[in-house]
Amino acid sequence: MQLTAHEHSTEWTVEGDVIQNAVLGIRAEPRWFSDGSVFAMTHHPAGEPIGSVVICPPTHAEVGRNQRRELLASWELAMCGYTVTRLDYRGLGHSVGNTEDMSFDTMVADVLDAASIVRPGWFIATRAGALVAAAAASATPESNLVLWEPVESGQAWFKEVFRASMMGALKRGEKGLSGAARLAEFERVGYIDVVGNTVGWPLYSSLADRTLSRELESFSGDAALVVQIQQKAALKPANEAIVAQLTRGGRTIEALCVEHNEPWWFGATPRDDVVLASVDAPEAITATVEFISRIGGHR
Repeated sequence: MQLTAHEHSTEWTVEGDVIQNAVLGIRAEPRWFSDGSVFAMTHHPAGEPIGSVVICPPTHAEVGRNQRRELLASWELAMCGYTVTRLDYRGLGHSVGNTEDMSFDTMVADVLDAASIVRPGWFIATRAGALVAAAAASATPESNLVLWEPVESGQAWFKEVFRASMMGALKRGEKGLSGAARLAEFERVGYIDVVGNTVGWPLYSSLADRTLSRELESFSGDAALVVQIQQKAALKPANEAIVAQLTRGGRTIEALCVEHNEPWWFGATPRDDVVLASVDAPEAITATVEFISRIGGHR
């Protein structure tokens, strides 16, 4: 399957708050959840939807790294008959709240509030959003998962956060704290600056001890796709373990390795020869749309 929605760019129009494509018959409009606190964009198919998808984004600056990929996936899924909701967690994007107050619990609550209304058959998530989606899917019976470059644990994610924070301090000519001193300062001040982004202590205290394996223990869905986006031709051990854990439940489980230098927030700086198509990772989008379409929206 080839990505097709972006090929019809000349047919996109904006009327009020609604973005639509008259040729394809698909449209997107803003929605608000959690009593108006959580902003989302919902992409609608041309006809009666055959299923619903909620996208759980990554967090902080990684949101921008992945936003276009989520947008393209939303339009492609809408063309296949799915309603897709992309939300901003409270404290990020267009949603209300302060970044310093974000926590794992508020992120899961935002997703579950949206899910209670749109009743998703699928959650798609990236990086730390995978932990959120796993928790939400475990609380939403019969929902399935697609995980893009999932982090194995909150501790692993924060290891990258601290490394990036220390490197940022060094670039500013400051002495970067390390180890216990850095963590104590983080707790005392209540936040840490990471490449111009504020990560609050509530997120650390609620996320650090979370693991993807543990969040998936109550997952009752019957299908999952794990997409690894790295400079590796084979699944890394953490992803192999997740696939093995999910497979033991007798589910339909598939995995895909997308090889390229993904410019994640804490990852390597993109090479000059990385083109837009590679950054978009069309293989990940295509595999996701095909997998969801094959399994179906209803059971």
